[in-house]
Amino acid sequence: MPLIWDSTVLGTTQLRAILRASAFGPAKVLLPMISTIEEVRQIRGLFELTKKDLHQEGILFDESIPFGVMIEVPSAASWPTNWQKRSISLA
Repeated sequence: MPLIWDSTVLGTTQLRAILRASAFGPAKVLLPMISTIEEVRQIRGLFELTKKDLHQEGILFDESIPFGVMIEVPSAASWPTNWQKRSISLA
């Protein structure tokens, strides 16, 4: 898993910034160096929790912001049907 996700604080800070920026124009969440569905599941959970926190704080953001992964790791390339079943964009 990429280094930034080793720290929930760093990951949450990045997700908050992307979500907050989405209120002012198009934005996307595109995760690099993902190799397993479990990594996506963990980060997606953090993403949903961050969205919930912003709602509670009354901070506006794009509710339909796209969430995807970059296929850069060989192990991820063998999972395309699983990625698509989970409504995750691939790049």
